[in-house]
Formats: sequence, structure tokens, C-alpha cells
Amino acid sequence: MIFQAGINLDIENRDVQAIIDLDTGLIGFTEKVGDKTEEHYYTKSPIEFRVAFLNKIESLCVNNSHMNFKICRKEQLSDVVRNFVFEKGDS
Repeated sequence: MIFQAGINLDIENRDVQAIIDLDTGLIGFTEKVGDKTEEHYYTKSPIEFRVAFLNKIESLCVNNSHMNFKICRKEQLSDVVRNFVFEKGDS
């Protein structure tokens, strides 16, 4: 099942939404231009989309965030390195 939540962004003269895929955790943007919808990855989107999104969620953010290393890609990379090192060391 695909479950995505859209958030309207406040960008003058543009119809832009931030789209959060709640299954994968990925964030992207869509923009209605005429009859078409243009899709953008978060990192490859126009900077004004990212700024508008961060402005929109700023009031929801906490001052001191708990860290969650289980969802951090750096943690995944360190697991790969750790497994490689220990597998090599055990043989």
C-alpha cells in the first residue's frame, strides 16, 4: 500500500506540495504547472521548495532532538564496515 501525505507550501504564484512517503520516509515535491504535475526528489528540487518546507515545519521541531541511530544512514554504513572488519578478523 502506498501511503503519502502532502503538505501545501507557501510559495507565491506556485502550486507546490511537499510529499512525504510514510512507508519509505522519503520526501519529495510536486508542482502543478497547467494540467501537468512535475515531480522532484528532495535533494534535486529547487531551493525555494526546501526553504518553504523547512519554514512550514519549523514550528513542529523541538529545540533538543533525541537522536535515532536506527534510521540514520551513517549507522547503516558503520554496520557494513563493522561487519566487514569482524568477518575478516574471524577467518
